Parts: sequence; structure tokens; C-alpha cells
Amino acid sequence: MLQRLLAILLCTYALSGCVAMSVTPVAVTGFAYTHIRTPLLATGSSERPNKVGRATMRSIFGWYAQGDASIEAAAENGGITHIHHIDVETTSVLGVITDVTTIVYGN
Repeated sequence: MLQRLLAILLCTYALSGCVAMSVTPVAVTGFAYTHIRTPLLATGSSERPNKVGRATMRSIFGWYAQGDASIEAAAENGGITHIHHIDVETTSVLGVITDVTTIVYGN
């Protein structure tokens, strides 16, 4: 019984790093630590952005996830009505805690 439980926990831990990769557009990950920022979208706007909005979601062990990292939430958090470009930032520590943040730049 204990061996089965340990095997399940080990498999879950080994696969939990996949949680971050399902939402990042670049297939780059570190085993112990990951912190990457990648572009998601750029518009044809020639206006220089002067506002930044962020929205984050978090996963713990790949078992529990919560948050709203939508573009709409990030734009609202920054008071942005005209989007210039969007980045995605992913931070993961040992695949245990993974944060994905959508960063919207605009006016």
C-alpha cells in the first residue's frame, strides 16, 4: 500500500513540470528552476505603451490550479483599453509551484 502511494506521488511529481509547458509558447524548461518571458502577441500599433497590466495563475504540484491570467484580466488590472503587445512570464520551482503571468502593455 505504501509503495503504491509513493509510486503515485513520484509519477505525479515527475509529470507536474508539464503543467508549465502547456501554457508557454516556448519549449524551454529547467528541472529545478524556470523563469522565462516570451512574446505572445504584437499589434500594429505605432503608439508607445505607457501602461502595464499583469494577471497571474498558479499551479501547485499540478494537482491544484487557480487564477485568471487572461488578456482581459491583465488589461483591466493595468487600466488598458488599447493593447500594444503581450508577453507571458513563467516561473516554476521544481515543478511544485508554477506561476504563469500574462503581461499586457498598452494605453
